[in-house]
Amino acid sequence: MLDNEYFITFAKYKEKKNMSTITLSYDARNSSAKNLVNFLKTLDFVIVSDSDGYNDEFVKKIEKSKEEAKNGKAKTIKTEDLWK
Repeated sequence: MLDNEYFITFAKYKEKKNMSTITLSYDARNSSAKNLVNFLKTLDFVIVSDSDGYNDEFVKKIEKSKEEAKNGKAKTIKTEDLWK
């Protein structure tokens, strides 16, 4: 059973550009995983968070839109018609 999940972002030092994020899910009883997370927290170019950084309302809207599209309730616009 995975009890803990962290979102780990790697960024250029102090610039926070070219960031990459990985998700680390692990069993809370695994001491090696805990040690890894604690080590990553000590690095200047790594941001460790227990949140993915997305607003919950935003995520719900996106999920609702995906569901509507899957059910055929979405409108499709051709690329050439976007600026008409």
